[in-house]
Amino acid sequence: SGKGGEIDLPLDFARTDATGRWSLAAHVEIFEPAIASASFQIADFVPPKVALELAAAQPYLVAETPAEVVAQADFLYGAPASGLVGEFAISWERRAIAFEKFRRYRFGLAGEDWTPIHQRGKLTATDGKGRARLQFTPPPLVGSTIALEARLRLTVFEDGGRPVNNQLSLPFHRAAPMIGIRPYFDDGRVDLNVPARFDIIAIDPTSERPVALEGARWELF
Repeated sequence: SGKGGEIDLPLDFARTDATGRWSLAAHVEIFEPAIASASFQIADFVPPKVALELAAAQPYLVAETPAEVVAQADFLYGAPASGLVGEFAISWERRAIAFEKFRRYRFGLAGEDWTPIHQRGKLTATDGKGRARLQFTPPPLVGSTIALEARLRLTVFEDGGRPVNNQLSLPFHRAAPMIGIRPYFDDGRVDLNVPARFDIIAIDPTSERPVALEGARWELF
């Protein structure tokens, strides 16, 4: 064993070994229970036959407004891959940067937690042109103030069952303006008797431009 008590045990498999799920168990004594175990898969290598590309009909998503993403499946030799079944997964996640042009601003309540929302379902089979369309309506998501995005993962299955997938992220925009705050100090702290300076901005999410916002107020707590 090594200095940390680890053991390096190379495993060589022959071409005639059975494919499928294998298990490995480590024993200190032969007839005593295993102290550790692991499982792994052995499969024949099959080169991919299909490429999958995704395209959204819109650059961003709006609450309760129908949206569409088109999956284009093509065989690597060029022909459309028709008749392939598939599935999709959508995860509503916190967006790391709300607006690229205003990346120094912080949008939403600082203490707000967000638990991702997941959606799954089946895709219609690809048509004669190798296309499958995912049509969905984003939920309201009215209880959150932070910037969100939809992370989509679409998968089609080759005739042999091999999955081919691709991913796409789309920002989620609310109808109401979003307020951003830019602090002019680091680490969320300001020294005693030193003015704390902030810039405040209101952004229209769909145009990503500053807008007038009447009735806004601030509170220090």
